[in-house]
Amino acid sequence: MLTKEQEKRINLLYVEYQKDIKTLIFYVERKFHRFPKGLLKEFRDVFDHISRCYEENATEQYKEENIQKAENHFNRIKLDTYKYVSDYKKQLCKIIATFLFAHSYLSQFF
Repeated sequence: MLTKEQEKRINLLYVEYQKDIKTLIFYVERKFHRFPKGLLKEFRDVFDHISRCYEENATEQYKEENIQKAENHFNRIKLDTYKYVSDYKKQLCKIIATFLFAHSYLSQFF
């Protein structure tokens, strides 16, 4: 049985996912036309550590360790997702800058 504090920490992961990460992952999937394998591994690890907390013979220390590990994996998901979004926006800015430069350069000839 989990303590109220442990339940709260696990619940917070789900709340953060619904509030922030879900939309960003949808954005990443749409832009890259795939679900990044690194994110999939981190999600698997989050749920694996959470599920260990519900083992019948899990001690309080074991539960705490696994909740902490789940939180760490979830933080990696957030960082990786933001990185994918940031990288895409940088690529888009480079394309726009190249277009604007080419347009201004070519406009002197026409």
